[in-house]
Amino acid sequence: MTRRHAPEIAELEHEPQVHQMESEMMVEEFMSSWSHLARTQGLYRELYENAPP
Repeated sequence: MTRRHAPEIAELEHEPQVHQMESEMMVEEFMSSWSHLARTQGLYRELYENAPP
């Protein structure tokens, strides 16, 4: 390994934090979209159950 690659190693040491932030954002996005899906499904269920025969 040459001295030229040293800065890249320093960058790699900071990457876990970045990945943790990214995964937390992905989890938040997933949870919000999931709750949105649950809400719409609840609305559809209400419409379906309250629909006239």
